[in-house]
Amino acid sequence: MSHSFGLTPAAEQDLNEAADWYNDQQDGLGERFLDTANAAFMRVCDAPRRSAVLYRGARRLPIRGFPYAALYVMENELVVIVTVLHDRRDPSVWMRRVDDQQES
Repeated sequence: MSHSFGLTPAAEQDLNEAADWYNDQQDGLGERFLDTANAAFMRVCDAPRRSAVLYRGARRLPIRGFPYAALYVMENELVVIVTVLHDRRDPSVWMRRVDDQQES
């Protein structure tokens, strides 16, 4: 059974900021990043429990070809993308966002 996914406002902002940055580096690269991220989100919907739990139910989803990963949680049958951050970001950033998602 395939699940559906949704993005938190913070994750949507993360995606847009990364895409803007990539477009500034090379025309069209931001769109490729968004397409790749969307494909990853669709893939995880087929088997969302495949990745190991990292923190408070959050799992990591690498975005292939880019140094980014999404952190997501399961809420019933919905895969909630909590954040999309560069791999070199301080983990406390995504941990705080997971905490905020758990409290809401």
